[in-house]
Amino acid sequence: MEAAAMSILGLSILGLASLFYIKHWEEKKARIFAPDLRLAADERALQVKGFLGLCQSEFRKIGPTSLRIGRALLHDLALALAALSRASERQAHKLADVVSHKHRFERRETKNDFLKQVSDVPMRNSREVAASEPVQRVEPAHTAETDAPAVATQRKRSKKTPEIKLETEQ
Repeated sequence: MEAAAMSILGLSILGLASLFYIKHWEEKKARIFAPDLRLAADERALQVKGFLGLCQSEFRKIGPTSLRIGRALLHDLALALAALSRASERQAHKLADVVSHKHRFERRETKNDFLKQVSDVPMRNSREVAASEPVQRVEPAHTAETDAPAVATQRKRSKKTPEIKLETEQ
């Protein structure tokens, strides 16, 4: 491997030295060495120069383009991870069932007396209860302490304002 690299380097140095010698000979003799080959090489050199100029302008565009491509790839990665998260969320209950030690949960009768009494009462919808049973209002028990604020507010009212009494439904 090193021998091949050394031989290529030696040939490159020899080629450069020979090109400089040909250039020196052309200037000394005022003649062109292989004019047809020289014209073809000049045309090819101009093509390579144009290609390098084009590559330079395209390399300037690589930065913003790579940012756009990177952003698109990151966006797609985020969407894929979100889909994976949603799929794993849907399957989480299966994993919980596998991990749980209560695979086959069976309801037993409770030992608590209160819960037994509550479970015997039939469940009814609150709307059904409201429609079938009239609402009864419960008045608080009258004591001297609770009557004192009510008496004070009655004295503040004007005698012209009539009091409205609500009757309970029965």
